[in-house]
Amino acid sequence: MRGKHCLSVFLSLVLSSIVESQSVNVALKKPLIGSGNYIWKATDGRLDSTFSPYAVDFPYYYVDLGAVYNLTSIQLYGQNEWSFYMQGINVRFDVHTFGKYMSPCNFQSYYPWDLLASNLIFNRKGEKIELKPQKPVQYIIIGCPNRNYPKNAGCIPIGDIQAFGMELYKQPVPQIPTDESPIPPNYHKVTRRAVLGTVQKIWMDPRGGYFKQNNKYNDVVLGWLDQPNSMAVVRGKARMVFVMGPALPKEIDNHPLYENMKGPCKEWLTNGSSTGKYVRINKAYSAGDVLLITSDDHFDVDSIHAKLESGENSALIGYYPKDQNDILAELMVKLEVVFVKTNEEISPRFISVSGSADSNGFIPTSYMIERYLQSWKAFNTERFQLNEDELGVEDEATEQRLKALVDKYGTLMEYLAPCDLKSYVKSSDTSMALVNYNSILKCQTGKNGFVLPNIHRHPGTISSTVKPTTVVATVVGDVNGNFIPLGVYAKPGEQFTWTLLENTNPDLKWQRLRINAQTDSIESHSEWRRWPSIATQLRLRKNGRYVSPHGGPILLQTTKGTNVTIRLQNVYRYPWLDLRNNESIASFAREINEYATVPWLFIAGDSMYSMLKTIDVVNSNANEVTSSARHFDNAIKVIHNYRGTKWEDARAEVFVADIQISAGYGHSGYPWMGSIDWSHLFTLWSSSIKKGGQPGFVHEIGHNLQVGEATLKSGGEVTNNVYHLIVNEINLGLDPYQGDMDTGKWEGTDYQGPGWGYYKYLGRLFGHGLVGNGFIEARKARPRSEQDKTDFWVKQMCNETSSNLLPFHEMWHFPMSQQTREICNAFPCFFPDDQYTKPHQARVEEVLKAYPNCSRTNPNKVVFRGDIRRGIGAVRPQNIFLKFE
Repeated sequence: MRGKHCLSVFLSLVLSSIVESQSVNVALKKPLIGSGNYIWKATDGRLDSTFSPYAVDFPYYYVDLGAVYNLTSIQLYGQNEWSFYMQGINVRFDVHTFGKYMSPCNFQSYYPWDLLASNLIFNRKGEKIELKPQKPVQYIIIGCPNRNYPKNAGCIPIGDIQAFGMELYKQPVPQIPTDESPIPPNYHKVTRRAVLGTVQKIWMDPRGGYFKQNNKYNDVVLGWLDQPNSMAVVRGKARMVFVMGPALPKEIDNHPLYENMKGPCKEWLTNGSSTGKYVRINKAYSAGDVLLITSDDHFDVDSIHAKLESGENSALIGYYPKDQNDILAELMVKLEVVFVKTNEEISPRFISVSGSADSNGFIPTSYMIERYLQSWKAFNTERFQLNEDELGVEDEATEQRLKALVDKYGTLMEYLAPCDLKSYVKSSDTSMALVNYNSILKCQTGKNGFVLPNIHRHPGTISSTVKPTTVVATVVGDVNGNFIPLGVYAKPGEQFTWTLLENTNPDLKWQRLRINAQTDSIESHSEWRRWPSIATQLRLRKNGRYVSPHGGPILLQTTKGTNVTIRLQNVYRYPWLDLRNNESIASFAREINEYATVPWLFIAGDSMYSMLKTIDVVNSNANEVTSSARHFDNAIKVIHNYRGTKWEDARAEVFVADIQISAGYGHSGYPWMGSIDWSHLFTLWSSSIKKGGQPGFVHEIGHNLQVGEATLKSGGEVTNNVYHLIVNEINLGLDPYQGDMDTGKWEGTDYQGPGWGYYKYLGRLFGHGLVGNGFIEARKARPRSEQDKTDFWVKQMCNETSSNLLPFHEMWHFPMSQQTREICNAFPCFFPDDQYTKPHQARVEEVLKAYPNCSRTNPNKVVFRGDIRRGIGAVRPQNIFLKFE
């Protein structure tokens, strides 16, 4: 009886569990991943609320149940709100499920998941559709194929998503490694400390070239300028220290400067021997001694090589290149010590080595990756320092270790990786590991082709159906530029190559190729919506190959007067607009249609280059985008004219939109940045920009061209906006001198600095010439202190208008020196009488008591001394020539 009773209880519990699983909505309040309005309403359990998804290029959204379930039923309810009218009714959609782990960032890569039902339709508002999945389910995915890609497409609104069934198990997710062991010693840093002791600087002669590490032997760089000029070298039993110039070998044993180095250096060279001495090579020496050798010395190369190789002696060697009888160079060849000769003339100087022991500089990439493979703690605490000289240079050891790093940590990195749908919340447990992974994946030349996880979300990738191309690009360097577009895109994870066909400047030191212009680091933010670094620069060599883990438009950095012709292979063409090329303008609409699937494009203007999302251009039209680009070109020219600088001598401004930037909604700089929606805003010529809208663009350009000498107290966000006034007046034909005139400060008692309205008021009274002339003269005079700038400005206002404007400025409580007052008092007084002064009549009368003969009408108009319209509507000759093969 007892056994039957137990069985009965067990069956009752099982039956109860089954009944409960059929009655409990396991999707209730579970997260829905997608984008749209009222996203929480898709799983709130109510049938009278609606989730309305946005139109996107991949129109799917999904519910994450949080575990894998054996579902008996999925119930979908059509929208049932009167305000949605018939949205979503008689619209076909599909439902998929998926039982394996996927993240919001990579769910697209698993398409088409497990198709449960297709071509479903809600025939009426609030209708219920019930589905019976046959496979384990964690994700319920709703949407439909985008037949018009890359344009956005809408997705079905939904009233509620419900699911019923039993939980099977929770998905295992990658775990952060636990590593309690100490970080292994860094051979390079340990060696630097051992050799240098506590010496702060070494006198060297770095002319004529530099040492190059031989990574096969793990050479340790001790000091450097741009390149290594001293190294610790081990070859079998041979230990040597190389420095540039003869000074150190001659002085180490007797100069007080090296008192804290000579002991440690000798101990390292002799491997701890207490009997070894420093001895010049032309003196009598014994086994165990440190040989002091310079390029001036004569010796038998084979004999010295044998003594060093056997470990009988070690050496401190001071080298500088010689045209003839370079005996020391012969010894270096035998020792496989590499010296790269250059034509660069650098005077002898002290080279600081005080921080080298703590620096990651010139520690080989392959060595650092190996440390990270050995120790998670090192990977997540020691910052990897990217060596630009190694980028684009094939290194087998680096490639092998990079692949091993991806094999070991790639799954965890994918799990943690940020995107627009799932931010990474910064944590000391993992953040440095992500930063290092980000940097290390930049060290590829083509054998692995790894991409940063979720990079398809941003900046984006290119479909495998799109064919690559080859372009020969010629750039005429009429000005300096770091971001000159070449009309093509590097696909993430795919190798491209280049060949430098012509370069009129043989000095390549400051010339670069760049992949992507989204240069802002977001590492300091508490949340990341993209990887911290998604732009890379490469030294411009005669030939090269590279695999970018993030991809992006390929750009050239070169100098004024340098003409470059370069062939780029296995790259992808994007819609090209060059405002200095009429043929490009004419073909832009066609190119938008033909190359719309490349995620980003560059517009080459005469005064500004602009990086926009291609889809934003596709969703606009060629004329709108061209008009905006021309407008900003002309605006920059007018701003230069207004401040008294030549726009044709200035490097082009560079505008770049990005999903996350380093500060604010937009910020100035080179490039100057805007949030991702600024790409769309750029295209709104007729509906907004033409009417004076989107002031953020001129605001940030204004910061780059701000006249600091005329920027008064608290004016950092003011004088840049003065350019709005002149651009709206001259370029757009608007009347900007209306609205608030900053007269609210008149009733105060303290000087706070003039606001934007003050400059509008000056323009309204005296014309745009007054402030423009003030900017030009301020740049010439260069007043430094705040008081100097204030006095200069007020005097200039009086001089330009031939009017005493002291009472006008007293209304803002300007602090003015006696000299300023004397200069302005020499002119007839003027103070306006208009709708802006009348509300402050008592304050006006109080100030004007000291100026009894003030004119209140007919202010003197000021003529701008420059040509404010110079360059508008004109462009310089074409400077970027693209030939596709």
